[in-house]
Amino acid sequence: MIRPLPTWRNKRVGDSALARSLDRFLIKVPLLHHLNRYRQWVGSGGISNHSPIYLEILGLEAIPKSPYKFNHVWLHEPRYIKMVTDYWKENPILSHRSLAEGFYHNLSQLKHLSISWAIEEKQKDDQSLPLIESELSALMDDNNKGF
Repeated sequence: MIRPLPTWRNKRVGDSALARSLDRFLIKVPLLHHLNRYRQWVGSGGISNHSPIYLEILGLEAIPKSPYKFNHVWLHEPRYIKMVTDYWKENPILSHRSLAEGFYHNLSQLKHLSISWAIEEKQKDDQSLPLIESELSALMDDNNKGF
């Protein structure tokens, strides 16, 4: 952390000179999420006893899309295989202008379906985990072994 420079000086010299950080440059957090690179600094000079505070936006860069992470364990889930098979049968690639366009469209849609499916499966697992833990605890207590 760098201590901010003073933004106000009383323009005196010697023992009577004062310098304080009185002024602030405020920026909303949602705006920071859209500004990938920015810089803020306290300037010097000017006719006032307050120093200017500058904000420089160094460029709006497009945030690259995160790669789609396919989990190979999904291929061991019959429900996932059925979802993919049903989608592919209901949406033939021949219904598009070209095979490449149809293939691309289906893969894009399957990506979104897979992400939704994975989120739903995680929610189901999170809901069933406390029940399984309580059943295991009861089983261990019945055998006097604790959990």
